[in-house]
Formats: sequence, C-alpha cells, structure tokens
Amino acid sequence: MDDDEHDQLISTRSSRAVYDETVEDDPALTALLDDDEDESFYLRMLSDDLSHVLPYGRGLDNGFTVTVQADDAQVEDLIRQALPSFYGPARTLRDGVRTFVEDAVQTVLFGPATYEIDYLCPADNRDQPVAFRIERVESRTLSEREGRVIQYVPAALSALATPDGLHYLPLESENLVRIDVDPEMRKLLSSIITVLRAAAAEQFVPVDMLTNAGAAGASFSVEEHRSATQRLLLSATREIGWSGRNLFTDEMLEPYVLWRKLRFRRFQLRFRDAALAGLQAMITKAGQRLGFKAELGYSGLISLGDIEQAESDLRTGARSLSAIYQSV
Repeated sequence: MDDDEHDQLISTRSSRAVYDETVEDDPALTALLDDDEDESFYLRMLSDDLSHVLPYGRGLDNGFTVTVQADDAQVEDLIRQALPSFYGPARTLRDGVRTFVEDAVQTVLFGPATYEIDYLCPADNRDQPVAFRIERVESRTLSEREGRVIQYVPAALSALATPDGLHYLPLESENLVRIDVDPEMRKLLSSIITVLRAAAAEQFVPVDMLTNAGAAGASFSVEEHRSATQRLLLSATREIGWSGRNLFTDEMLEPYVLWRKLRFRRFQLRFRDAALAGLQAMITKAGQRLGFKAELGYSGLISLGDIEQAESDLRTGARSLSAIYQSV
C-alpha cells in the first residue's frame, strides 16, 4: 500500500487531538490545559537535551539502523506508515522511530505518555482494519471515570460531562499503551523539576534588584547570585548528571565533567529504552489484530554496557578522557 492509499483509510480512533487553541470556547477545559510551567527555560533545555538519545548520522556520528524481523516483507512498510511525523507517514522507518522516541522521552519527563493504536479501515469495510497508526493522547486530558479511561474533550465533541462541566469521551483501553519510568525515578524527577522551575524564576532577580531595589540593589552581587543558582542546579541534577549544556561547568575539573556526562547518558538510556519497549508493545498489539508478527532490531545504539565500560575506564585511566568522550 502506498502512502496516498494509506491516507484514504478511515480512522477508528477513540481519542481526539486536543490543542490549547481548540478549546477557547470551553472554559472548563481551558482551565485544565492552562499550565505552561513546563515551558520554563531550564526545563525546555533539559527536555531538548534528553531527546537526543538516538545518533543522527549525517556526518555528526555514525547514525543507527532499524531492522524489522517479520515473515512478510510488507510489514516493514506497514510499521513505517504507522509511525508519526510532522508531515504524515514517516519517510523512512528510521525517521519514524526517531520522531516517536524523541516525542515519547520528552513527554515522559513530565509524566506517563499514553498512545492509542488507531486501526485504519477501508471506507467500504469499517470492521476490517488493514493498517494502523500510532497517536499520542495529550496527557493533561486523560483521567479515569467509573473504572474506565476517559479523555476530556471540547464540549462540541461529546455530550457526556462531569458535574464540574468537563466533557469527555470513553477510550478503548485495549488500544492504549502507556510508557513511563519506575516510581523511584518519577519521584527524583519531581524534585528536579521543582528546582529547575524555581531556578528559572531566579533569572529575573538580578534585573529586579539592580533596577527596582534602591539601596538594597546597590549591594546585590550578580556574580554571587549566579554562582548560588549554579550550585543549586548542579546539586539538584547530580543524580542524573545534567550540567545545563556545560553552562555550569566552568569551575569543574575535566574528569568530573565527563563523569556527569556519563551519568546523563545513563539517564537518557532509561528513557530511550522505555520508549523503544513501548513502541514494540504497540507493534505487537497491532500485529495481533492485523495478523502479523514483527520485532524491531537496532544497531549503532549506545548500550548500558558501553556506559559501564566508559565509567570503568574513567576510574582506572585505561583510556584518555578524549577517547571516552568520543565513545559515548
């Protein structure tokens, strides 16, 4: 099936795409979605850095490859067309996997990511799916009601409503796959996110002190404030190794900078592997419905073993710092 034919298939998706700009006429839903705390400066930076979990190739590195182990050669194209991109079905399987993983890890940073398998049917036979598509459901719109997963949607899309005026649609739970990290990591992330939000607010303190604080501002030290904020950030993110793209490493020795980089690589791998496991779960589930079996395989990806070897070499001096840098 070519991409044009794929685009003509009928969706059976139970969830809806809900964006902030589509709910302006729905005050209750607008209030639910009115949360831009994740847009703070340091959180955007961390989210962007976290998403770089798959090598790009294109002269930047050696890239990575994706293979499909299936008993039908057409399954690879079926999976490629199911993967999201900004312009319809992914151009290549590798591009589709990359777009999916980057979206998933950035979402999971703030909470579980939920995806729906949208089964696609011909217009003349809506009971027999012939393809599928993977769609992320906006996390802020999800809840549970009477033991069933629901999605809050604009009032125009559903007559069902809660007592506080939120309209909702019940979702097909068997078509949903959730991706998340373990509870211990979620607890750590919660504390890190709190500190990063607070640190972002501190960015405006020097300007306020120097322009609006009068005599108090005269004794304010921008450098001392910056140094204190830097220590706060580095302490809060030590466990995950993030160093703010080396904005805060000017007083660090090179071995410690590398140690933190390796910690951050470990952190990235936990998210990457959770995303890839979730993707495989969706492919397996879709295959059960559509009648195929497929397993994705990858080469060219950094492994936990690579990180552990780099950490060991850093401790023992078995390789130079530059060689370790290049290996991860």
